[in-house]
Amino acid sequence: MFARVALGLLFRRRSIPLTVGLAFLLAACAEPPTDVEDRAEFRQQLVHDQAIVTEFLQKTEAGVNLSDFALGWFVDSFLIEIAAHDDGLSRRFYKGGQFMDTYLTETFQNHPAEEIAAIERMAERRNTTLRMAARYALEVLRHIPNTKAPPQEQARDRRDLANALRALKRFEDRALAEDIGTN
Repeated sequence: MFARVALGLLFRRRSIPLTVGLAFLLAACAEPPTDVEDRAEFRQQLVHDQAIVTEFLQKTEAGVNLSDFALGWFVDSFLIEIAAHDDGLSRRFYKGGQFMDTYLTETFQNHPAEEIAAIERMAERRNTTLRMAARYALEVLRHIPNTKAPPQEQARDRRDLANALRALKRFEDRALAEDIGTN
């Protein structure tokens, strides 16, 4: 009944102030997600990400060269999720209003060692687990095998990629064990 009356008021032209007021009232009544809900969602995402990292690791160890598209897409999504739970990472990745893909294709691609070192220094100060997960997610991007490179170089890159994936998985495991998920 209330919904029908509310909808009727929303669509009357004469009651614009009432419509605006009702919209604010309805918005105020909606409950924001609780910390418990936010953490549960973050945990679920971490479990999903772990499965992807495990699959990437298995393929890499089997000698498959993963594509830069697959790894880049995963790292982009993973860092967006991590940054949503760490104010410091969020400020670093979105500095100046840039998007994550801009951070990765410009800032990180032009200065990978410096960016990894900066995030490692941030991890020493606070929120170590998430920041180290971000650090190793970036490390993954440094070791994508080039299919046009000599076989020995590809094998070395796969080995380094596997090491970065193992480290990333280790910090994902730690984040789940510590029940991390809020700033």
